[in-house]
Amino acid sequence: MSVAIDKCWVLQIGKGEVQTAICVNDSPLPVVTSCCDLGVTISKDLSPSQYINDIVRKGHQQADLILKCFV
Repeated sequence: MSVAIDKCWVLQIGKGEVQTAICVNDSPLPVVTSCCDLGVTISKDLSPSQYINDIVRKGHQQADLILKCFV
Protein backbone atom coordinates (compact mmCIF):
# COMPACT_ATOMS: atom_id res chain seq x y z
CA MET A 1 0.00 0.00 0.00
CA SER A 2 1.38 3.39 -0.92
CA VAL A 3 1.37 6.44 1.34
CA ALA A 4 -0.49 9.60 0.25
CA ILE A 5 2.32 12.05 0.94
CA ASP A 6 0.15 15.10 0.16
CA LYS A 7 -2.09 14.14 3.12
CA CYS A 8 0.79 13.75 5.61
CA TRP A 9 2.04 16.38 8.07
CA VAL A 10 4.38 16.67 11.01
CA LEU A 11 2.71 17.84 14.21
CA GLN A 12 4.99 18.17 17.20
CA ILE A 13 3.01 18.32 20.41
CA GLY A 14 4.43 20.48 23.18
CA LYS A 15 6.98 23.25 23.35
CA GLY A 16 9.96 23.45 21.06
CA GLU A 17 10.44 23.09 17.35
CA VAL A 18 11.06 20.17 15.01
CA GLN A 19 14.82 19.79 14.85
CA THR A 20 15.14 17.60 11.74
CA ALA A 21 13.11 17.44 8.56
CA ILE A 22 11.07 14.29 8.25
CA CYS A 23 10.95 12.88 4.73
CA VAL A 24 8.90 10.16 3.08
CA ASN A 25 10.19 8.92 -0.29
CA ASP A 26 12.64 11.86 -0.33
CA SER A 27 9.76 14.35 0.02
CA PRO A 28 9.89 16.56 3.13
CA LEU A 29 6.68 16.67 5.14
CA PRO A 30 5.30 20.10 6.09
CA VAL A 31 5.32 21.09 9.76
CA VAL A 32 1.89 22.30 10.93
CA THR A 33 0.55 23.78 14.16
CA SER A 34 -2.79 21.94 13.93
CA CYS A 35 -4.37 19.24 11.82
CA CYS A 36 -7.74 17.56 11.43
CA ASP A 37 -8.00 13.78 11.65
CA LEU A 38 -11.29 11.86 11.78
CA GLY A 39 -13.15 15.16 12.18
CA VAL A 40 -11.24 16.21 15.30
CA THR A 41 -8.86 19.16 15.13
CA ILE A 42 -5.67 18.60 17.10
CA SER A 43 -3.48 21.59 17.91
CA LYS A 44 0.15 21.78 18.96
CA ASP A 45 -0.76 22.63 22.56
CA LEU A 46 -3.69 20.14 22.70
CA SER A 47 -6.11 23.02 23.31
CA PRO A 48 -9.71 22.24 22.30
CA SER A 49 -10.44 25.87 21.33
CA GLN A 50 -9.88 25.46 17.57
CA TYR A 51 -12.03 22.30 17.50
CA ILE A 52 -14.82 24.08 19.42
CA ASN A 53 -14.59 27.12 17.12
CA ASP A 54 -15.00 24.83 14.09
CA ILE A 55 -18.10 23.22 15.60
CA VAL A 56 -19.63 26.61 16.47
CA ARG A 57 -18.88 27.95 12.97
CA LYS A 58 -20.61 24.94 11.36
CA GLY A 59 -23.60 25.43 13.67
CA HIS A 60 -23.89 29.08 12.67
CA GLN A 61 -23.74 28.11 9.00
CA GLN A 62 -26.56 25.59 9.45
CA ALA A 63 -28.65 28.10 11.41
CA ASP A 64 -28.17 30.70 8.66
CA LEU A 65 -29.32 28.20 6.03
CA ILE A 66 -32.45 27.39 8.05
CA LEU A 67 -33.17 31.10 8.56
CA LYS A 68 -32.88 31.74 4.81
CA CYS A 69 -35.58 29.11 4.18
CA PHE A 70 -38.06 31.08 6.29
CA VAL A 71 -37.21 34.58 5.06
